[in-house]
Amino acid sequence: MAEYGVTSATAGTSIALTETADTTLTSTAIETWLDGKLDGTNAAFGPVDATTLASKIFVLYYPSTTMITLGTA
Repeated sequence: MAEYGVTSATAGTSIALTETADTTLTSTAIETWLDGKLDGTNAAFGPVDATTLASKIFVLYYPSTTMITLGTA
């Protein structure tokens, strides 16, 4: 991944949520949900200033019963 400027990666602490996932979601709904988690009121997500978030990647795992659509896919 060096061609993208990534020289190392570190996995942070996982966050287990107790929320029930919808059975059908759009990528836009997921983005809106994540924006809500990164509003500074959810300590589990850590610092949410622009500099910190610029170096973070969030990976979300949904149950196999959740269908996620992106555009028409």
